[in-house]
Amino acid sequence: MATTLPNYAPYNISLTDQSAIVRFFPHRDGLITDNWNVTYTDSNFADWSYNNNFGSGMSAHRTVLVGAYVVIDWAGTAVFLYGTSAAEYTVQVDGQPLLTGLGADGLLFSQTDLAYGLHTAVLTVNAGELSLANATVTVGMGETGTVLQQRNISAVDTSVSPATANPTFIGDTNEWSVTDLYTNQTANGSPCIITSTYGSTLAFSISEAVGFVLYGSDDWAQGLFTVSVTSDNFGATSFITDNSIQYSPRALWTQLDLPKYMATGLDRTATYDVVITNLGANFNLASVVVYDAIPSASASTSASLIGSSPLQSGVSGSGTSAAGQNTSSSSLSSTPTGSTSPTAAPTGGSSSSASGRKSSNTTSRQCILMIVVPALFVFHFCYAGTCVV
Repeated sequence: MATTLPNYAPYNISLTDQSAIVRFFPHRDGLITDNWNVTYTDSNFADWSYNNNFGSGMSAHRTVLVGAYVVIDWAGTAVFLYGTSAAEYTVQVDGQPLLTGLGADGLLFSQTDLAYGLHTAVLTVNAGELSLANATVTVGMGETGTVLQQRNISAVDTSVSPATANPTFIGDTNEWSVTDLYTNQTANGSPCIITSTYGSTLAFSISEAVGFVLYGSDDWAQGLFTVSVTSDNFGATSFITDNSIQYSPRALWTQLDLPKYMATGLDRTATYDVVITNLGANFNLASVVVYDAIPSASASTSASLIGSSPLQSGVSGSGTSAAGQNTSSSSLSSTPTGSTSPTAAPTGGSSSSASGRKSSNTTSRQCILMIVVPALFVFHFCYAGTCVV
């Protein structure tokens, strides 16, 4: 377990189940009887087609497979899992003794006041049907007393015609290209840089950052990818999740601008080299949102200030800075994506718990929804209405 950093300001990051950061096993989308299956409240599989596969409403992954499990890796101090369960499930954090839930609707599990560092939460289905809607993790974003700012690095420069790739991102031009995805379903499309070459890499560097998030779409034509983050500064990568973790953005229903990967607790004085490696059918990148934390007296009034309000663009933070503490709270956003209004937060106290009854402080299933986007390749990966990794 990593050393506690009491000067890190805690922020809650909410992730919809469609985010690749939430990893499902054995596969993230397939038949409910032998995999996880993604559903949307306002989408019907009977209406699914190549020209109609944007998910509508609220998403969730559900399964009845005994032994199916979910993994979330992050650097921080707390985790909250939300969904519904009709029977038994277990949750384990960092290999500690299992906690068992016996049916819940809302908050399935919470663990707070962990020592700041790298952590892994694993939820396993023991019996019956379980549905996971979203998760919240508490991370460190700069030191207390600083002001959090964000800057957006678009993967594509749309100010010129035809659009070109942002030179910040370095990749083989024979393997990466600029594409407007999903023009068959939306008038404006979704400008991205994409590849369908196995093993193809995309590299970029960032500095003056305490965290960053990769954004792109989930769809039925994507496969696995990895993200490597390195730095020449000693200790600068202490809170980076394992570079060998394989993430999957594959889903039958498509959603745009989802967080595909996040790194937090970065040293803003260091320079980081980031390499994305495609290990599946397709991979797309729409943008990178970089977070910086600067002394409040130096904050520019023209910058995009976040402070203690929710982080925007689909990653939300509702925790406020608390000097010398590892305390935090979690919340489900009931406001539209990108809202900066904090929401009521169920607190987990200084303990871990698995729900065994309906949670009274999460009366509705809510999550951060991004819009949707698919890639235009390998339709044959889907079968019987489902896709597998």
